Amino acid sequence: MYEKDLKKFNNTTQLIIDNSITLLIGDYCYYNPTVNKLECSAVVVNGTNTTIKDINFEVNVKLKNQTDMTFIDNGMYSFIKNEVGEIKPNEGFPTGIAFLTDPSEKNGEDMIKINPNDVVIQLKNIDYTVIK
Repeated sequence: MYEKDLKKFNNTTQLIIDNSITLLIGDYCYYNPTVNKLECSAVVVNGTNTTIKDINFEVNVKLKNQTDMTFIDNGMYSFIKNEVGEIKPNEGFPTGIAFLTDPSEKNGEDMIKINPNDVVIQLKNIDYTVIK
């Protein structure tokens, strides 16, 4: 992981348990009303006790203090070995994530910075391949 991401990971309050993947939101998070999309930097962390590859998960997202923003595409993410390699326990890789919002909520043309602490992520249907 990048040094800045590693520092953030080491200071996180998120609990990583065996057989889990954690998605940490990075410092970059913007809402682009032109394309109705929330875009954030992130780090995917292997919280298992084994080396893994080919990670897949679904993401649900919502914003604290901005309940008027409805997401219509929470999304499925896949990271295959050819893209990110094998991920050892407690290691991660940087990525970007994006979520579509309801087009009727279009609010101007300028990008809006979103506080990453306001982005609430829930992962489900996590799947990966264990390297033996």
